[in-house]
Amino acid sequence: MKRIMIIFVSVLCLAALTGCHEGDLQQFYIVTAAAVDVEDGRYKLTLEGSANRLDESKNPQPALQTGRGETITQCLQDIQSRSGELPYMRHSILIALSQASINEVLDELVAYIQGEDSIRLNVRAVMAKEGEAAMLLNDSEFASSRILKSFTGGAKRLTTADVQLYDLMYCLDSPGIDGWMPVSGQEGTEGIALLSGYSYGGYLEPRLVPSFLMMTGKAEGGSLTAEVGGKYVSFSLTDCSRRLDVSLVNGVPRVSVGIKADFRLRDMPEHTAEVYEAALEKRLVSEGHEVFERLKASACDALGAGQQLSRLSPSVWEQAEGRWHELFSQAELELDIDCRLESRGKTEGME
Repeated sequence: MKRIMIIFVSVLCLAALTGCHEGDLQQFYIVTAAAVDVEDGRYKLTLEGSANRLDESKNPQPALQTGRGETITQCLQDIQSRSGELPYMRHSILIALSQASINEVLDELVAYIQGEDSIRLNVRAVMAKEGEAAMLLNDSEFASSRILKSFTGGAKRLTTADVQLYDLMYCLDSPGIDGWMPVSGQEGTEGIALLSGYSYGGYLEPRLVPSFLMMTGKAEGGSLTAEVGGKYVSFSLTDCSRRLDVSLVNGVPRVSVGIKADFRLRDMPEHTAEVYEAALEKRLVSEGHEVFERLKASACDALGAGQQLSRLSPSVWEQAEGRWHELFSQAELELDIDCRLESRGKTEGME
């Protein structure tokens, strides 16, 4: 809500600086989130925004507007004709997609965003876990703020990730790497949607996300548990680096991933550092291979193995690029994970 209030106040200040009067401001519908769905082969665009009025606590009140059309532009025009307000998209903080809209119109949506300057590329992207993306929004709260908080909580637990439009569009436009985005439902934001080109490929459940983020080089911190001595122990990830090597041997991609990760034990230690490190490595190696099989089954090269091959062996990549997803589905993985427990408490004398 604080973020929404800042946006609302910022627009009021902008209106004052540019000489807009209250009547002019009422012509704008300040959008904070957009949900893109497909209905009968046409776009259905649901916008969350400010209703240009405050509640008893002086906080802006949410309002939803829905438009339909053959293009996003027609949807916005439909909303304006119905409400008499011009949607103002520059302060949007979230865009939600359904699985259907990813499969049917993601390429068109990306082309629209690239051709417009009304949507900032630091907007967060999310896929609805089931049904329409519009179901994530409601007019009783600013759902976008709640979903962003869920991103933050999920990132700390390493059960999801924060993906901006810039990150997503980079993967969609770059050869040899596929995109992915967090998945959100009524219960929160957890898990990751895997994309195969401009289509939905599959789903990665929360327990596999830590290994996925480490293997993609996107893990920066968060919490993780591992079974040690018959009970689950909590660790904090403090640093993580990834090495990626790729070659093509007899038409089969050989993908070598090396990970070095530093962890801190959250509680006082009951075992040696080596015991904890072995438990972490056991979990991450097992789940890392499971992640890789899921990526292959989803035709999703989120690791960027193809991109790395194009850098290491351009001539080999030139021959493989046109059928990379087919080749990647047969790829073999060599995974090396080195976990190190940072000194803390009794572990200082154990290392």
